[in-house]
Amino acid sequence: MYSLLIVDDMPAITDGLAQDIPWVKAGVTKVYKAYDITEAMRILQNEHVDVLITDIRMPGGDGLDLVKRIIGRWKHLKMILYSAYDEFTYAQKAIEYGVSFFLTKPTA
Repeated sequence: MYSLLIVDDMPAITDGLAQDIPWVKAGVTKVYKAYDITEAMRILQNEHVDVLITDIRMPGGDGLDLVKRIIGRWKHLKMILYSAYDEFTYAQKAIEYGVSFFLTKPTA
């Protein structure tokens, strides 16, 4: 069984991902939510998290900043970054930092 942390500064997206996906079917028994990097770091320091899903662009620091803080501290953690911005430099940095997946958000 796994635990998951979802990080996005937009509560509707964070809450939607946490509630609308049947995580239990994927073996996820605990879903944590954070709305900024500071809150995400607090959760990572106090809870066991197996998978991180984070937005890239957020006020007060971005998902790549979060990933940089994580590397080396939580080696077991699988990381997934997503963004509404389809910029190759983000994907390139994400791979360099050891991110498992880079996804783009659908935009209307």
